[in-house]
Amino acid sequence: MLDKAKCLFHATRNNRPDSGLELNALRDRTYFCVIYKNDQASADADELMKNNIGTNWEKQGYGIYEQWGEPLPIGTLIDYHLEEGELRCTGTWKYDGYNLESNTTDVQVVKRIEDLGFTQKLTETLKDNLDMLWPNHLTEEAIVIPINDVLLALEKVRD
Repeated sequence: MLDKAKCLFHATRNNRPDSGLELNALRDRTYFCVIYKNDQASADADELMKNNIGTNWEKQGYGIYEQWGEPLPIGTLIDYHLEEGELRCTGTWKYDGYNLESNTTDVQVVKRIEDLGFTQKLTETLKDNLDMLWPNHLTEEAIVIPINDVLLALEKVRD
């Protein structure tokens, strides 16, 4: 019964419109900012995708997170690449838990969705607060930050 109540709560929360005029429309949703340094898929990952999704998997709107180490959260992933201190938004993806594995690699498969329209403001907030939101960004390769943490950082800057 408790599981059913949780499912109903999440379904109601996630069905709210997210095309509002403010970032707060994203609050308490299954949105995450994913920041990583290495954006190159290995030949093994590309071959795995070609064998399971098709030869033009990128053109079909699919992407991957390779050798992530832990499961990505299920939901909407706002994707950022950090290179030489420059943070760049590379798109918005939907992750539903679909994974592929081989003897040499494992990938978590995502599907591109329409950008939210909030990405510029989120990018600015992440850039301005990267040390606070990801204190180990100089030594770690990747991080997943829940949207509420980003919005909280934005509120602290406004205060």
